[in-house]
Amino acid sequence: MYDLKFDPEKYEIKTCELQNRSVTYRAFENIVYCAKPVSSVQKLNIYVPEAYYQGKTINGYDLKTAPVFAPNTVGGYMEGPAMEVGIDPFNHKPNTAFEALLHGYVVLCAGIRGRNTGMDSQEFFVGGSGKENTGKEEKLTGRAPAIIVDMKAAIRYMRYNADVIPGDVEKIITNGTSAGGALSALAGASGNAKEYEPYLKAIGAADERDDIFAASCYCPIHNLENADAAYEWLFQKESVFHMMKFGMSLEGPKMIPVAGALDEEQRKLSKELKAEFPDYVNSLHLKDDNGNELTLDKEGEGSFKDYVMSFVLASATKERATLDSQNRLKGLAVPGSEIAEQNYITYTGNEATGIDADAYVAKITRMKPPPAFDSLSLNSPENEEFGDENVF
Repeated sequence: MYDLKFDPEKYEIKTCELQNRSVTYRAFENIVYCAKPVSSVQKLNIYVPEAYYQGKTINGYDLKTAPVFAPNTVGGYMEGPAMEVGIDPFNHKPNTAFEALLHGYVVLCAGIRGRNTGMDSQEFFVGGSGKENTGKEEKLTGRAPAIIVDMKAAIRYMRYNADVIPGDVEKIITNGTSAGGALSALAGASGNAKEYEPYLKAIGAADERDDIFAASCYCPIHNLENADAAYEWLFQKESVFHMMKFGMSLEGPKMIPVAGALDEEQRKLSKELKAEFPDYVNSLHLKDDNGNELTLDKEGEGSFKDYVMSFVLASATKERATLDSQNRLKGLAVPGSEIAEQNYITYTGNEATGIDADAYVAKITRMKPPPAFDSLSLNSPENEEFGDENVF
């Protein structure tokens, strides 16, 4: 059993200098956030601008009023160890913990179990730390709902120690990308949900609330019931897939390209899945900001598709004017990704006003064969997220 009381005297003062910017902070690290952990990953780090301990403010915040920014490193529903302040090992840029400290946030970085907890794996993912799977646990303890249970336990730890812990625990903001975005969304949508109580009690989570103030969710992978149909609605005409897997090398994360063509069975399945999507969209009775209905016909065309493409056009207009992505992400760009090379977009003056949707989809490429998420061979990340601790 672990004591869940936060020790405000157990810290190191550290300084991180990146890209001609510097932040000095107190690092409270490797804190076990539940009384009965089942994995070595269930630890959290708390980072606090040192300026607050000198009586200073940042952006109007102080030691007790600073919001708590809670990024996770979950990707592909894999285990996400607690982030440390520094460089993101994939894109080689300052990570969100560093940026949040500069903005005056208290940073909560919780280690989260995932589908590969207890599994010997060399998988990697955008957002990871490169320290995955160093523990030698005997059981697969990270299957659903472990990901959200661990995040809730970390949030409860913060509230349990509200009287002594830095930051405003009523202003917790979760953050994540892809499956980590889904985790962030779940944290926002399921605050204090009673369904998780048995799982929280099993790991000895603090008896506290776990609702949060806000959730920041980048390309979250959720709504899995309809994700396969949605994917084929967009990519059904594309018969070749281009996938990237990630592995660790001596130089760090390494991208491994995987390409293939859909076989006859997969093509048939793609058509069947695409055909399911219009009925699903129409059943939602969606409307735009002006009250116009967003629907699809049986071929998957209609106002809903136009609405989706309007966001692509808005993004193109902004990129053409600023070249923000081209300049900021040039280290990750592939040849032909510059906005000037996107010939499927038409402009009226400086505004993007038309798009050849099929050409756009062909350019961004299919990444997954059907079913994209619920694989028939049961080897997708989403498949592995479910099951029990003994079934691989």
